[in-house]
Amino acid sequence: QKSVTIESTDSRKIRDNFQVLSKETRKPEFWFHLVNRSVQMVLASFLLFVPSYMSNCFGMSHSSAASVGSVYALGCLLAVSFGSQRYTALNKRGKIASIISMTTALLLICLLNLCHISGALNLSPLAGTICMFFWGLSFAIPFYIPASMYALRRGG
Repeated sequence: QKSVTIESTDSRKIRDNFQVLSKETRKPEFWFHLVNRSVQMVLASFLLFVPSYMSNCFGMSHSSAASVGSVYALGCLLAVSFGSQRYTALNKRGKIASIISMTTALLLICLLNLCHISGALNLSPLAGTICMFFWGLSFAIPFYIPASMYALRRGG
């Protein structure tokens, strides 16, 4: 008797979750956040490769290259610590403009690194480190804040 009750409760929870998901997928905001988060997750995963990238593409020692990952994380920390309150105080247009601005800055940093890798531009290890800091700085708010606010509004 008890196992039947547990199964029925679990089935009901799963069914309720799918009903909520079905309602959410009908809203453009859901798709905006899903696509935005999916694309930015690739950029977030880059943090795992910063030491390899810096040692292979900038000729840094392994210890120096590993510390650049901390510089990237520092950029993220500063952006979220000092920028999240300002971001949440913005009106809708201001939020959109700031996300577009930060994402554009991030795109330019990515292109700068791509130019370095392809040999079109030669960056010093210091310039590469500064790029990683600004990568974290321009990445953090568009990645963390809108998705978190969306989830909080939806109760998840």
